[in-house]
This record gives sequence, C-alpha cells and structure tokens, in this order.
Amino acid sequence: MGKIGPAALKLPMTADYAIVAKFHSDVTYGMAVVVAGLGRQGTHTGELYVCSPEDMRTILSRAPKGWTGVNFEAVLKVNLIQGSSATLKLLLRNSGRGAFVD
Repeated sequence: MGKIGPAALKLPMTADYAIVAKFHSDVTYGMAVVVAGLGRQGTHTGELYVCSPEDMRTILSRAPKGWTGVNFEAVLKVNLIQGSSATLKLLLRNSGRGAFVD
C-alpha cells in the first residue's frame, strides 16, 4: 500500500495538532496526564504547553466552575512555517461537562 497524505504529495505541512488530557487512572488510582501530537511538532509543542505555568493558567482559567477532579481534554492547533512551530491556538476543551470551542 502506498503512502497517503502531504508526504506522499510532497506538500508542506502547515499545521499540526496536540491533545492534552488529564484524567483519573484506574491503574494508579490518581490523576494522569497525556500529551500526544499528530506529528512531531504537535507533540513537542504540546509538551512545552503543559510545562508552561502561563499556558496552563490559560486553559485552567477557561475551565468551567467545579471542574477540579473531572476528566479534562484540550485540543491545540500548531501552525507551522517551514516545518517549525510558529503559533499556537487552543481549539477545543472538554471538562466532562460539555465541550467548549475557543
């Protein structure tokens, strides 16, 4: 089976995405955090995002009241210029009480 997507067509990637999730783990009986990108830049930028107190305050300030202890997901869009991260936008967040588009 042949390749599909931008790489097969030799098209430059202009965006990547990352998911940041915080949830209760039945394995550890505590909270777990997952950061995953669609590609390398999405993963790397997601990692930087969760390690930044300022960026995390941005997500948490937009969370609904009473979200503490509730599973939480956010989708980040990473705009790319020549394959490198350029800008970041919080696209969607979900606190288990409904999704919110930013």
